[in-house]
Amino acid sequence: MNRKFLGDAFDDWKGSIIQRLSSEGLLKNLAVEPMITDKQPWAEKELSTYSRLLNLWDIHLILHRTQVFAGNRMEYFKSIGHRGDLFLDPDTGITTGKTSHKHITASELKNLLESDTTRSRLLLVYQHAAHGSFQDRVESIAQHVFRRIQNLCCTTYECGTVAMLFFSFHKGRIVAIKRFFDDLLGNGDNGRVRIWPNFRLS
Repeated sequence: MNRKFLGDAFDDWKGSIIQRLSSEGLLKNLAVEPMITDKQPWAEKELSTYSRLLNLWDIHLILHRTQVFAGNRMEYFKSIGHRGDLFLDPDTGITTGKTSHKHITASELKNLLESDTTRSRLLLVYQHAAHGSFQDRVESIAQHVFRRIQNLCCTTYECGTVAMLFFSFHKGRIVAIKRFFDDLLGNGDNGRVRIWPNFRLS
């Protein structure tokens, strides 16, 4: 997250998703990792604005002494002591190529998932637009992650040029998220909600 994007329409979209899933009891002890990429720390006013836009009234906001690009990335993510669900808010999303402070990598997702000994943690990851077909881009990201993390489950909610990707080792939690969005949109074949692997939901 970067302050130049603070307050855009996508913040409200992220907040709406978090609020709806929280109200349905589909998130467990959620914390938010904003992955702030500004060279200067955010002021309290900026943090408050971010929290309000994402409806984080009772949700823990993780803050670090350094920004995500300003040091050892492994230590940065290792310093997340939270043990519940996590929303990761990188500037751009998950990288399938070169590592950047605007992205999170599959190996970093793997470490965050495996640090939960119950193997039931849910990761929510914001994904921003890319050149070409966005649906193809989300597909390539999912396949990239699956090649690097065994026994993983994923569902996505795609909205034009942005998406929220949900990852967990716990199949039941991913199926529940998929069903929630299918019900929200009124059908199970809307093109906006996909799941990997392709489970039989009945």
